[in-house]
Amino acid sequence: MDSKSIKIPRMETDEDVHSTSRNGEIRQLSVEQHCPEKEETNYFTQKFLHVWPEILDSLRDEKDIVSVLNASPLFSDVWGKRKAAALFPFVIPLLVKTNYMKSQDTLVFRYLNKRTKLFVDDFLTKTRPSWLLTSFSFLNHDTILNFMKHFQKATTSPFISNYCSIIAEDSETFDRAVDMLTEYGDSLQKLELEMSFNENRPSPLMEGLVEVLELVPNIHFFQLELPGYDAEFEDEWYSFRRRPGTSFPQLNALTELKLQVREIADYENSPPGSFIEPILKAYGNQLTKFNCDGFLLQDFDSQFFSETLSNLISFWIYEDYPEIDHFILAHEKLSHVEWPKLESLGLVGNTLHTKETFDTLNNFRTDLKELRLDSLDDQHFDLNDIDPVDVLPFINLKSLTVNMFEVNSSLWHTFRNQFTNLEVLRFESIDELRYDETPSVPEMKVRKRFFTIFPKLCKLIWVNGKNESVYKRDITL
Repeated sequence: MDSKSIKIPRMETDEDVHSTSRNGEIRQLSVEQHCPEKEETNYFTQKFLHVWPEILDSLRDEKDIVSVLNASPLFSDVWGKRKAAALFPFVIPLLVKTNYMKSQDTLVFRYLNKRTKLFVDDFLTKTRPSWLLTSFSFLNHDTILNFMKHFQKATTSPFISNYCSIIAEDSETFDRAVDMLTEYGDSLQKLELEMSFNENRPSPLMEGLVEVLELVPNIHFFQLELPGYDAEFEDEWYSFRRRPGTSFPQLNALTELKLQVREIADYENSPPGSFIEPILKAYGNQLTKFNCDGFLLQDFDSQFFSETLSNLISFWIYEDYPEIDHFILAHEKLSHVEWPKLESLGLVGNTLHTKETFDTLNNFRTDLKELRLDSLDDQHFDLNDIDPVDVLPFINLKSLTVNMFEVNSSLWHTFRNQFTNLEVLRFESIDELRYDETPSVPEMKVRKRFFTIFPKLCKLIWVNGKNESVYKRDITL
């Protein structure tokens, strides 16, 4: 066909729709579109009522279920007897909170049906009541044997909340723990392990650690507590520097690590960091949260921390050094570490504030959102030594937690110029064992002072044990 004979339909342009008359007036052309109306389907007719129970049964959120029930009596009728079953799991937290239900009753409800079991397990995982942690804490080989005997016919993981704590103070307990983890270890997500057997020789402990980690491939949280240091095995301790990180099994889900030492008799001869060096080489760059005893890091420099823990979002260091020099050394290293993603920092324990502490906080000020300072001891810190030019704002810091004994610290005068965007200030009874009694809630004029110091402060929280008092600006002062 000749291309000249083809008629291409003319497309409408803006000039066709909006044309201008000779006298300058704009004339609007109306374009009517005749589209056949699509018949809407009414899903609330008798024809579709049989589908609604299946849809409603898929709801999991308490608010969604209540909203649906309040939307129309139809939904309540459709649910029928299943309505009580749907709402029952949401009653469990209320019964537990008001002490109407004992711990063993909570476990019984797990056997009602699959949906309730999932809800109870999720509730226990989030709340982690003390009795639950105790139930899955194994202190000796007998507790492990009794546990395995009780669950020998179990078809699913016996670990509620996928948590387990093991204290292996002898080889027999460790061997039984290995047997248990061989059976159920792949279901664990959180593991706490304390090892102190074979006279605390580091080589058997290291081999035992590797063996355990091979049996828990899905953990995302791991806490390791090491025994006190014995100088008799000094060569073994330091030999681990040569151990490659590749000698540890892959734990792709691991993102949180906590390292502790049971007891330190001599701080000058505390366990060298060489034991944890291969651990950090193996898993450091996949960690987002790392907590550790401060003296475990004595043997490392700032460059090692920067390169090995490059993806940290949260870092808490537990400090209880006997000498001021230890604080200065630790904080001097932290003041030069490069962790560009760090949002949460905790200096936990008997922290002494020095010029190096000030530099450490400044080092992370750009991205820090949450800060915990257990102590504001400033007896070794003279504010006059700080150049006002170095008092810089922490533009993203929203939350600060301090010891409730630090209400009158002189450091608040510095913090008011640094933490200009603070929204939540939390006072806690951090270590009750150090004090004969804890202070009462500050009087109103003291609370008002903090809202004046921090103009964007929304909440002041006073926590004493299980009691928590919340004070809001201009409302509950």
